[in-house]
This record gives sequence, structure tokens and C-alpha cells, in this order.
Amino acid sequence: MPDTPTGTGLPAAPPSADDWAEALALSVPARRQWRSISGLPPTRRSAAQWRRDTALVGALLAACGVLMALAGQWSALPRALQFGLLQGLVLLLCSLAAAVPAARAAAGSAALLATGGLLTFFGLTYQSGADPWQLFALWAALTLPLALAVRHDAAWVPWALVTLTAIGLWAGSHLGWRFRHADGSGAFWHLAAWGLSLLLCLGLSAPLQRFTGAGLWSLRGAATCSVMIITSSALEGLFGWWHSAFGPLYGMGLLTLLALGALFSTPRAFDLFILSGVALALNALLDAGLGRVLVEVEHHGDPIGSLLLWCLAAAGLLAATVKGLMTLNRRSPAAAETAE
Repeated sequence: MPDTPTGTGLPAAPPSADDWAEALALSVPARRQWRSISGLPPTRRSAAQWRRDTALVGALLAACGVLMALAGQWSALPRALQFGLLQGLVLLLCSLAAAVPAARAAAGSAALLATGGLLTFFGLTYQSGADPWQLFALWAALTLPLALAVRHDAAWVPWALVTLTAIGLWAGSHLGWRFRHADGSGAFWHLAAWGLSLLLCLGLSAPLQRFTGAGLWSLRGAATCSVMIITSSALEGLFGWWHSAFGPLYGMGLLTLLALGALFSTPRAFDLFILSGVALALNALLDAGLGRVLVEVEHHGDPIGSLLLWCLAAAGLLAATVKGLMTLNRRSPAAAETAE
């Protein structure tokens, strides 16, 4: 099945599900079942795309190797030389990304990471007293033009993670990392973090990809982290509402996740990866809500019976969720094209 281009010495793109189905002479129903269980892409990727992806991974591994070798001798270097090496590394990678289009994705993403290392080293050296979220916010702001110039997920994925880390640390610095507050001021910071994270997802979504160049995995990473932020806040609202004003967060979290699930269930925005994450978060919140209700009424009944009821309800909800996801996936445009 796999072949090697003559004279190149490089492996061709790995075989796809259709390649194997053709070699095994599978029938049409068997081909559809094979595509759903094989985990392979339906069609073979081009050899050029395969080589570009391999070169990207190789460049990132080479950059990591250089950084590790430098770190081994770091303490023996003068402080001025340390700053010079970090600044020179960022300048070299940015120049390489600008001059060599084939290396733009790898060099640009490495430059983005090296910028974070330079900012971290500056903060550790001079102890500016800034909050950690300010470091990540500055990192994201300085590297946003770089990500826009690279126009590749290799740069947008780490940039999105840096930005979401800044949002989480910013909200945590105002909340004090506590579950309960005497006043209702904490709910504002939770909702602000939700809004900023969802705004980031909007910026990386398909309608704006012609301006940003962001791909699918940057949106998936941002959406997954946003779902985690919303779920954690909603759980705080569930288990802390009798001491503070966090109670509405639980209901708002459920409604927000339901809205996200409805959005990514539509044919134009369908994405099984994001939809599965949203469904998992909804399962967690609903199971936790039922658990709290059963705990509050446990002294009026049998605790073993309450636990059994909770387990059965959680299992039933999970089964219904999986069934619904499978149905939506079969009805998605990608599945329809594959079936044809």
C-alpha cells in the first residue's frame, strides 16, 4: 500500500481509508463502516502537504534541541550575553520567517515561543512586580502581528493558549482564587472571562479566517479552553450559592453551553470535536446539579438509593449524549460527502 516517490528518498503520504478499502475490495456498506471505525482520513493527503507538515515538526524539534543545548550552559553565561542570545534568537527566527516562505510556519511559531521566554527572563531578572496575567497579556499583544503574518495554525494555536491563560489569570487575580465571596462582585469577573474567551473563539472562527489565516485546530483549542472556563465558573455557582451571589452562574453556564452546542450542531459550523467537549461539560454540570439535589434531600431518604439513582441518571444521560452525537455526525455535511 504505502509507496515511496522514486528518487526522493522520502515516504509518500500515508494511505487513506479509501486506499485500504480499494485494496481490500470492500463493498459500499463495508466502506462506510470502515471509514467510521478506522480513524484514517477519507482521502489521501498530497505528498507536498505531507512533506510540509513533516518539515514543520522537524523544525520545531530542532528549535527545541537548540534551546535545550543553550539551557545546559545557561548559568555559566554573563547576563548581558543571555539577553543578547534570547533577543538574537527572536530576531533570527522572525527574519527567517520573513525571508523563507517555506519555513514561515515553523520559524514564526518558534519565534512566538522564544518571545515568551525573553519576556519571562526579563521579569525574573528585574522583578517588575507585575501580575502574571500582565506578562501573558503582553506576550499575546506583542506576538499578535506575528501570528497574523504567519497565517498558520502552528502560530495561532500557541497564541490562543497564551491569550486564554492571560484571561484566566486576570480573572483569578480579581477573584482571589476562592470559591465564595461575601458580595456579588465576583460574578462580574467570571462573566467577563467568559465573554473574552468566546470573543477569542469568534476571532478564530471560519468567517474571519480569510483575515487571520487561522485554521481548525486553533478554533478547537480556544473553544475547548473556553468550555473549561465556563464549566469551572458554573460549578463554583452550583456549590457556592448559599454563601454568595454565584448561584446564577450555574444556570447561565448551562444556557451558554447549550447555545454553543446548538451553534456547533448547525451544518455550516458543525464540528464533532468541539461539540463533544460541550456535551461533556453539560454532562458534568447536570450530573453535579443532580448530585447536589440528592445530597440536600439525603437526610430525608435512603442514601444508598440516592446514590443508585444518581448513577443510573448519569449513565442514562451519557448514553443519550453519545447517541445524539452519533446521529448529528451521520447527518453532517462531511459524512454526507463521504457517503457519496
